[in-house]
Amino acid sequence: MKKQIQARRLSERGIALLTVLMALVMMSALTVAILLVASQESFMAGKHRNNASVFYAATAGLAEARGRMLYFHPNALTGGSAPVNLPYSANEVVYLLNPAPGEVVDPVNLANKYADMEYMREFGTTVPTVTKVPPVAGSVSATIPFKWVRITVKTEQSANTDINGDGVIDATTPVFYDGKRQNLAFNGDMVYRLTGLAVLPNGANRIVQTDVAGQLKGFDYALAVDGTCEMEPMGVTATVMGNVQCNSHISLQGTMAVSGTFASGGQITGPGAVSLTSAAGQVQANGPVTVGVTNTTGAPPSVTTGSGTVTPMVSPATPTPAPLPLNTMPNPSATALIAAVTQTNPVGTCVGGNLVFDLGNAIPKQVFEFNGTPYMTACGTILDPTNFPANVVFSGTGTIWLSNSPGQDTKFNNNFGTPTTPVNLNIIVRPRDNTVGTGEVEFAGGVNNIRGLIYVQGEIETEPAKVKAAGGIGHPTCPKIASQQFTLSGAMMAYGPNAEFEISSCSTNVGITYNPLQLLRGNPPPGFGGLLVFGIGNSVVLNWRDIVL
Repeated sequence: MKKQIQARRLSERGIALLTVLMALVMMSALTVAILLVASQESFMAGKHRNNASVFYAATAGLAEARGRMLYFHPNALTGGSAPVNLPYSANEVVYLLNPAPGEVVDPVNLANKYADMEYMREFGTTVPTVTKVPPVAGSVSATIPFKWVRITVKTEQSANTDINGDGVIDATTPVFYDGKRQNLAFNGDMVYRLTGLAVLPNGANRIVQTDVAGQLKGFDYALAVDGTCEMEPMGVTATVMGNVQCNSHISLQGTMAVSGTFASGGQITGPGAVSLTSAAGQVQANGPVTVGVTNTTGAPPSVTTGSGTVTPMVSPATPTPAPLPLNTMPNPSATALIAAVTQTNPVGTCVGGNLVFDLGNAIPKQVFEFNGTPYMTACGTILDPTNFPANVVFSGTGTIWLSNSPGQDTKFNNNFGTPTTPVNLNIIVRPRDNTVGTGEVEFAGGVNNIRGLIYVQGEIETEPAKVKAAGGIGHPTCPKIASQQFTLSGAMMAYGPNAEFEISSCSTNVGITYNPLQLLRGNPPPGFGGLLVFGIGNSVVLNWRDIVL
C-alpha cells in the first residue's frame, strides 16, 4: 500500500511540472501578444502623429498663400519690388516656394524630389510657364515643412466636376462664386484653387487643397453708365459677361446678351431684346420693359420693374469725392492721375511708318498724357490727340491719360491689339481742369481688343467710319469697315453730364467681360485703387480636398 502511494506521488509530480511548463508558455505568449499590441499602438500613434503633422504643415502653406494674396499683407504677392499678378486664366500658375536650407524645390521639374505630379492629373497637361515666388527672409514659414503652394484658377477640368450641368467638362472657363453657388457665367468672384505640398524629414508627405473666392467690395459692373445706354444696329448681338447698369433709360435695336443683372434707372425700350445667359441673370428697371426677355439656360426670365427697383449710381457733386458708398460710380482724383504721369507730350517712336507709343512694363506702369495740343512726332507728322490716325500704335502695359478741354471729343481710328491678342491698356479721359467732362470718345478702328479699364467723363461710342443713307438722311447704313471688333476684358464706365454708351457698329463682335483682376492685379489704373477694392480678406472656403500622394 505504501509503495502504491509513493508511485502515485511520483506520477503526479510529472503532471505538475507539465502544468507549470504549459502555464509558462501561455504567459510568454500573452507577453508577446501584449508587446505586439503595444508596438502596433505605438506604430499607429506615430503614423497618426505623422499624418497630423504633415496635414497641418500643408494647411499652414495654404494659409500662407491665402494671406499673401491679400493686397494689404506685409508680404503681399502683388506688393514689393517684384509684384506678382494672381492668375486670371486657366493656363497661368503661381508657385509659392518654401525650401529647407540647402535643398532645391522645383515643382515644374518632374525629376525634382518635390515635382508637382498632381497638376497633370487635374489639368491634363504639364505645367505651363509659371511664376515662382521665392521664400521671404525671416518668414515664419521657414520653420514649417511645406514645400510649395500652387495658385491656379479653378476650372471644371481641374475639379473634375460638371459645375454648370451642360454635360461638358470645360477646361478653360474660370469658375466664379456668387455667394450661393459656383458658376461659369462670370457671376460673382473668381474661384482660386490652392494646392499645397508638405514633406516631413522622415518622408511623410501630403497634398491638401482648398478653393477660395474673394469678395468684391465696391465696383461690380462690366458696364456702368451715369446716363443712357443705346444699341443702334438691328440684328446685332452684344455680349456682356457681368453686371450692366445705366442710370437713365436703355434703348435696344439689337440683342444684348447679359450674364448678370441688366439694370436701368429708367425704362428699357426698342425693337431689340435682352438675352440672359445665366440662371441667376435678371432684368431690373424703374420704368416699363417693352423689349423681349429670354433666358438661354431654360430658366424663367427674371424681370422686375417699378419705381425704386434700381438705385441709381451716385454722381458725386465734386470731381474729387470722399470715399463713395458701395456700388457707386467711381470718380477718381484728377490730381492723383496727373501726379502719376511719367511722360508729357510724348514724341513716340517711328517704326515702319507707324507712330508707336511703347508703355513698356515699368513699375509703376507707364502713363502717357495727351493734353489736347497737336505736336510734331518722331515720324515728322503732326499728331492731333483729338483724332488718332490709323498709324498710331500703343504697346506695352500702362495707361493713356487724355486731358482734353471740356466738351472736346477724341476719336481713335487706330487699332488696339490684334484680333487674338489684347493690349493691356487703361484709357482714362477726363478734363485736366478738374471739371466734369461732356466730351465723346469714339472707337472707330477695325480692331479694339483691350484688357483694362475704359473710363470716360462723357460718352463712349463704338463707331467706325460710316456712310449715310441716300440723301444723308436717316439711320446710317453698315460701316465702311466690314466687321469691327470691340472686345474689352476689364470694365467700362461713362460718367458725368450727357454720359452715354452707344454701340453703332454693324459688327457682331462686341463683347465686354468684367475682369476685376485686370483692374487691380494686372494693370491697375492710377487713382482708382481706393475705389475698386478687391481682395480675399473675407474669403469663402467652398470645400477642402485632401489628396495623398
